[in-house]
Amino acid sequence: MKVPGSFYEADLILNDGLIEFQIKKRGTVEYRANVMDFSEVEFDLNDILEENQVFIPRNRFEIVLQELEALYVELQQEQQRQQEENLQRQKSYTKSYQKMNVPMESVKILLTGGSGKSSIYNMIFENKVASEILNMSPTRQIEKHQINYASVSKHNRGQQLEVWETGDFFPEDDFFQNGAMLIFIVDAFDVESYEQIRAQLHQAIAKIGELGHRPEFLPRNQPNIFCFIHKMDRFQKITEKFKSLTEYFSENPETGEVARNIVFFATSIFDSSIYKSWSKIVESLMPKSSKLNQLSNQLKEDLGLYTVLIIEKRTGLPICSSKTLLDDSSLIGTTNRIIITIEKVLPDYKLTNIKGIRIDTATGFLKVTLFQKYFILVLICPPNVDIDAIDSKKKIRDFIDAMKLFI
Repeated sequence: MKVPGSFYEADLILNDGLIEFQIKKRGTVEYRANVMDFSEVEFDLNDILEENQVFIPRNRFEIVLQELEALYVELQQEQQRQQEENLQRQKSYTKSYQKMNVPMESVKILLTGGSGKSSIYNMIFENKVASEILNMSPTRQIEKHQINYASVSKHNRGQQLEVWETGDFFPEDDFFQNGAMLIFIVDAFDVESYEQIRAQLHQAIAKIGELGHRPEFLPRNQPNIFCFIHKMDRFQKITEKFKSLTEYFSENPETGEVARNIVFFATSIFDSSIYKSWSKIVESLMPKSSKLNQLSNQLKEDLGLYTVLIIEKRTGLPICSSKTLLDDSSLIGTTNRIIITIEKVLPDYKLTNIKGIRIDTATGFLKVTLFQKYFILVLICPPNVDIDAIDSKKKIRDFIDAMKLFI
């Protein structure tokens, strides 16, 4: 909606399950942020107008806020409806999953394509930061990595990922044999290789279709072919560039047909996009327990929090949360980057083993607690909540104890 006496427009939209506040100037988005409380909208709008020396009468400003608040209420209702639908899907999925009385089969994930594969692997699984992987030697052959992680299902003994990573070459057929998922990397900055890498992408899709093995637990509508358009931080107009590249690489150069079964992500080692993309991929490998989600939501309601979330540190996998699957990825990458960065700094001050982190903001605070070595409890809290009160501490301890029974 138009801000009177200015070139600015303010709007609220529902984006991937989150309410997003946008401010546009002459049709171009100049500011965007996810909001958890309407007070953030008033604060941000007032702040940006003042920064740009836009002054309007208070009564007109109030009219804009009233219209935005009405829209915010509508979006909250739609958000709640989506969350309830998603919860029902999670319950149904978890019930069918828990009927399996045997350990989950090992999942073979294929990592191939252009440069950047080792960097991505090391950031996700080896807790490396960008400065540590900038000068890594390229992979010359096929490397196999095995990752074991805990399961929230009492009917199996855990889960295993086998990540097969190639160098900058197209692999032989045995690489694709029994492959469950394909992650193909495109170096967006290597323009001269676009034609060759696009041909390899579609060749790889054909190979996994012919030689791969889709696990029984993976729903038919769940994609298993992913393409990372990597090094996107080097472009100024990222959104426009990403759109044009997805259109280009989705088209098969031999047939001219557009592949509808590829999920594209814009990634970079210099922000949380790698973690967000990975979390969206692996969440399909281990459906979250509806029981644990209910416990998370109960803690959220008992303490009056915004969000309760548990992350498996090595994989970035959300074990459970008080929010929907759509919302988790916005927290996972950021949380992992905070923890990894601090862990790198601690030895310089003769400190080790993080137990907890608190970050205060203008509209609340984030509390991170590590337990059982690889599990992270994240609490997103309003400013007026005292989670250090005796009763609050007991509820958090009881919640963690309940988690330990499952994971």
